[in-house]
Amino acid sequence: MSDVRTDQPTEIDDEQGATLLEFALVLPILLLVMLGVVDLGIRLADIHTLEDGIRDAAREIAVGNTGGDTGCVVVGATPPNTETTEAICLVKDRVGLLEADVRVRIVFGAGGAMEGEPILVCAQYPGESFTGLLPQFASDSISARSVMRLEADSTVQAYAETSHTGGWPGCSF
Repeated sequence: MSDVRTDQPTEIDDEQGATLLEFALVLPILLLVMLGVVDLGIRLADIHTLEDGIRDAAREIAVGNTGGDTGCVVVGATPPNTETTEAICLVKDRVGLLEADVRVRIVFGAGGAMEGEPILVCAQYPGESFTGLLPQFASDSISARSVMRLEADSTVQAYAETSHTGGWPGCSF
């Protein structure tokens, strides 16, 4: 017997075509979900990095260690003294995100920069969307704050860099 081929599609060919069509329909949705997860993961990592850096820097400032570095980018008016500039640079260094994009605010309690008084350190970082699929991430900045008790009198003064949002919501006592 010889093999006779017909132009009629077989049942197997129909199933393969259906599988390919289903894959073509599902693939874009799957890619969108995966890229959204990437954006969300990057955003959560930035939030964690900002919070961790702020907490570490606030603790250092509270015990009187401002780090000694004054070479960072300060956005806004010139800080009132060298120790305040050092504190801002310490925060930016400890945060570990793009230094020029981190904005810092330092606030003291009603008693000023005296031992036993609280110090509030806040930071903002612009949002970004790695994939462009979540544009609200690019329009919303992230922020973090940390409150510590001063362990010694401080020469650091209250200061606020120009914020990304036009203000410092949630950064006050």
